[in-house]
Amino acid sequence: MRSSSGGRGAGTSRTWRGRIGSAGFIGLVGSVVTACLVVGGAGPVTAAPARTQAPSSATAAPDGPVPDRIDLADDVVVPAPTGALQRWKPRRWPGRTIRYHETLPAKWDWSLDRAVERWNRSGGNIRFVEVPRSKARLTIRYGDTGGADGVGTLGYQATNYVHLAPFYKQADALRAETRVWVGRLLAHELGHVLGFDHTGGRCSLMYPVFDMGGCPLLSATPGSYECRWIDKPLLRRFVAWYGGRARLAPRRCLIEPLPAPLRDVNFSGGQPADRPVRITWRPVSGARPGTKVFVTVWKAPTCGRRPRSWDLRVGLAPSVGTWSDPRYGTGAWCFGVEVANRYGGARSGGVRRIERWAPVPPAPAVGTPTWVASESAWRFTWSGSPGVDLAVVRSWEDPTTCPTGTTDWMALDRGPGGGYLLHASRAAECVLLVAVTDWGTVSPPTRLLLEVPGVGSEPQVGTPAWVPARSAFRVSWTPPDPGTRLEVVRGDGSGACPVSIGDGWSEALEQDGPSTWLVPTWSASECVAFVAVTSWGAVSPATTLTLTVPPPTVRPTVGELTYDPDAGSARVAVDLSEDAGRLGIQVLPGSCPATPPADATWSDGFANGDGTWTVHPASAEAPSCVLFAALYDFGRPGPVVERELVVP
Repeated sequence: MRSSSGGRGAGTSRTWRGRIGSAGFIGLVGSVVTACLVVGGAGPVTAAPARTQAPSSATAAPDGPVPDRIDLADDVVVPAPTGALQRWKPRRWPGRTIRYHETLPAKWDWSLDRAVERWNRSGGNIRFVEVPRSKARLTIRYGDTGGADGVGTLGYQATNYVHLAPFYKQADALRAETRVWVGRLLAHELGHVLGFDHTGGRCSLMYPVFDMGGCPLLSATPGSYECRWIDKPLLRRFVAWYGGRARLAPRRCLIEPLPAPLRDVNFSGGQPADRPVRITWRPVSGARPGTKVFVTVWKAPTCGRRPRSWDLRVGLAPSVGTWSDPRYGTGAWCFGVEVANRYGGARSGGVRRIERWAPVPPAPAVGTPTWVASESAWRFTWSGSPGVDLAVVRSWEDPTTCPTGTTDWMALDRGPGGGYLLHASRAAECVLLVAVTDWGTVSPPTRLLLEVPGVGSEPQVGTPAWVPARSAFRVSWTPPDPGTRLEVVRGDGSGACPVSIGDGWSEALEQDGPSTWLVPTWSASECVAFVAVTSWGAVSPATTLTLTVPPPTVRPTVGELTYDPDAGSARVAVDLSEDAGRLGIQVLPGSCPATPPADATWSDGFANGDGTWTVHPASAEAPSCVLFAALYDFGRPGPVVERELVVP
């Protein structure tokens, strides 16, 4: 047989020599293998233009081109002692015995034995028998195959042989796929020796192309292989040519006999016994190489079926005689033990459903917690163990009441400086600390009453600075920790200054820098209180300040008024920078006063959108005074620019 890359149906094929690396047989799955045979003995050879297959009832190859299949007319070698072309027909072996001698290494004994066994047990009146070299008419050995996996002479000839390709010297014969494949390959070549040429039938033993992907070597049952290599059509041809009574091989066979059953298997331990599950058996000595005892642990409602996935599977030497569960868990688990050969063929030693042991850790001894202001959290020091962590149970509805259960726990964060952190949510609360395990158990609780230290003195906010662009005051204050913020308390409207958070209502301030805060203005002047408030609800004493919005300092640039008789109004160009406030215009009858009236509204003009403003005179019969000034939100004007408006 010759190996070819590419599956059936490929447009072209290229020769693949099926070489085997040290890691084992390469390219079994998804590859196809094509057959090669040799016809004739010593002497000149030539390709025969036509030939007769033996036996005469052989099934013809499928019509049309079959990709990745060798054309047998080009592969046939026939004797031509006179140099002339001749037709040649395979000969049947005389007698009832084909005496053979083999020199393959011992690693291929299983493969060769299975190949011989398949033919010898098929019911034909001829058998392969191993004899010394001097008595053999057939030799089986490594030899030249022209790049094919194997070569066999066709029918009885003067010289008969089966050659296995030399590259199989490096193959791993213990690997299941490899030893089964080589056994099937040798059975194919022995079929040629018996006189059978290539036939149709994609998975037939004598088909010239073996599709590894479409014709499985191993069965779905672990430790077994598909051993019906000689199919019914080939079997009928065999007994028709050599006589006998056909015997069809079983469909599946064990690669290696199953190990002897485990004796004295015992299951003990578990949660009721307060110790790990333990499985023991009578130690086994002298087991076949590769035999192991497997312990499998899985979770399922019932333990009747072999699991597809498991929590734990361990392979042990049969001589060990004992296994203890290294893991913990809660609830009932399935524990199974079996003894298996190197190919997975196994005998069950029993399955039990047992409450898995789950040790409960002791209540955590955390000592005295330390308040970490920079984290707004308590730090606990606790030495756990692998698979055990520290958690907290809180009473969110009433923090002063200690929780009564331990099921609603929350894992604690690890602190940057070591230990565990519990971030404060209340100024005082009762909590339960518990140790929780990866396997689902929870320790008895450690009860603690935590009281967060007070905020301390009132916040020192410094001198407020007016920010015209934000209509707010900026104050500076550095919070002592990330969980503390600055709030402003405004009065209740009575005019009295608030002195605590209960004297008005508080407002959280916007932080526009690491240590700066913005206080929005509500009036030209007001008395407010600043307090520090923590995320857990603690409030500091208050710092009281009066915030007075200053008047603008920028004088607007005002052009000359131009009166439009048709519109009955005047237009004037005014320039005022955006950060100087908004422009206010006040029109008064008569001449301009020394100071603007206190009740001035500063809203007598409107913008035209092109840098000019429109104003209307106070009277058409007398001059008017037009005042221009920058304003903030609370009506206090800056420097005033006066203009006289006279109606022509």
